[in-house]
Amino acid sequence: MSAKVEVELVVRQFESFNAGDFAAVADAYAEDVTLVLNGLFAGRTETVTGKPEVLDWFEDVVFKEFVDSRFDVEESRGRGARVLIFATHRARGRHSGVPVEQRFAYIFTVREGRIERLEVWADRGAAVEALRGD
Repeated sequence: MSAKVEVELVVRQFESFNAGDFAAVADAYAEDVTLVLNGLFAGRTETVTGKPEVLDWFEDVVFKEFVDSRFDVEESRGRGARVLIFATHRARGRHSGVPVEQRFAYIFTVREGRIERLEVWADRGAAVEALRGD
């Protein structure tokens, strides 16, 4: 696969999420996918491994805490099997109704047409440095 194909796959899974096609989102992930959350919760790193576990994490955090969630991709660039995405998550708190806007950086690693690793960064600069260091 070329970097362009990987970028298209990753952007398409964001578009599928926004369209409510969660089956297509799940299909984009490899069975052994790893989710790494860098500095999102109390500055610590959290890792979740396995497709069912990653999908459960999204269910617990994104769907149970928020409504009307969408991800607006602002920038995407590929570097081999790695894809850097800058996106803003917009939603409303499920219980409070308060609008939420969170800006994140994502580094995806694609293998054999599936996402095998997803790193989420609260600090966009740190994500760029992590990609540069590879």
